Amino acid sequence: GELRTVFESLGGRPEMFVYVDDQMCFDSDGLETLDADLYETQAKLFVLDAAKYYLPGRQWAEFDGPTVARFCAGLRDAARRYDSASWLVRHFTRHTKDRDLLDQGAGLSQWYDSCRSVMVALKHPEKPGNSVVWQTKGSIVTQTNPPFGVGYNRGQYGFWQPSDEDFALFGMDEDGRKKDGRPPVSSEDAEQLIYDLLRDGPVSASAVLQEASARRVSTSTLYRVADRLKVVRNNHVWKLFDPYAD
Repeated sequence: GELRTVFESLGGRPEMFVYVDDQMCFDSDGLETLDADLYETQAKLFVLDAAKYYLPGRQWAEFDGPTVARFCAGLRDAARRYDSASWLVRHFTRHTKDRDLLDQGAGLSQWYDSCRSVMVALKHPEKPGNSVVWQTKGSIVTQTNPPFGVGYNRGQYGFWQPSDEDFALFGMDEDGRKKDGRPPVSSEDAEQLIYDLLRDGPVSASAVLQEASARRVSTSTLYRVADRLKVVRNNHVWKLFDPYAD
């Protein structure tokens, strides 16, 4: 609803905005549906919010490199066939807020590598309705652009130029790098570690703990995340929980 309102307030014709409320998985059948939708609507931009919900697979799909790469390749192919563009929205969690922007916005490398351009938006702490946007990866055509502000003010959406004071509120420099260095690892790192180790089958607990130490994931964080993800731990062996298992 908010996106439609903005679109129309900027002069977009209502009939040009198509909202698809069916949650679909972009496996081969889903991509055929997207293809048909683009053919019918001739849309110049399609937005997936949030992109991970359209991935084929289970809850770990967003951490699986080959799955993400194939998913993005399918979207690129569909966009090229219809002279369109895809916008993949990803939301990062609160515990990444103290990271460099590249760490916050990219996540798994395949997300970053598969997209032509990557931008990270952070809500401004002192200007309600406004965000500062950094472009952490440029396109083939253009180089990386400087940060810009965007937001709502007195009934109008618009852009503005952030100052050094704005960057300081985020603890960032103009390039989106933290001035105080990289903080300790967090829950998201523990999730990635668990999936990296266990996706191909059970692994000994000692190997998991050894890898956690190497990646600077604390034992308390590791066990807390493992409990939340229902990791099965029997006979000193860890394995991913399978809801479809007998």
